[in-house]
Amino acid sequence: MALLVLSAALPASTLPVQAGEKQFPAIVHLRHPDGREEIVNVSDLRFVYYDRRFVRHPTGFGKPADLEIRDLPREVHSIRDEELARLRFAKIRKAVFMYREEGGKRLLRLVVTRSSRRRKPADWPGGHLRNANMSLLPHFRGCVGDRTIDFPLPPFVEPLSFTEPILTQIDILPPVRGRRR
Repeated sequence: MALLVLSAALPASTLPVQAGEKQFPAIVHLRHPDGREEIVNVSDLRFVYYDRRFVRHPTGFGKPADLEIRDLPREVHSIRDEELARLRFAKIRKAVFMYREEGGKRLLRLVVTRSSRRRKPADWPGGHLRNANMSLLPHFRGCVGDRTIDFPLPPFVEPLSFTEPILTQIDILPPVRGRRR
């Protein structure tokens, strides 16, 4: 009985991978500040965005309530934007981050090639990804070996120089079923 209550109380993102749940292996391309390219094999790719929650804590009669802001991570197997549109990993072949000239600035664009050849590529502005302007920045997360690594999005405006590796492309491989436990 206690296990049932505990499993209901834990959020879904902290539970282990269920048998039969799909895992999406991927190849992540990174560009370093010195210009060299790095390729990282990721075993379970996820898109992480944050839902902003406002929690009011009462402080007593006649006093203003304390306001706490929480950003709750949501790990999903699709790329989502502000209009709640999504591109499922199962239907994506490649996601490329590039900069294009818009209004005198070079802004980030996400160009997604789908596995169906009949559908044209999706082209989204980088700033329109799910909750990118309201809470913590969304990013990609994956397992490399036995470690979980976050791959942050490139800056929304192209920098003249950068100090950390920048995500340039993600090649999503066909999904694999999770191992049985």
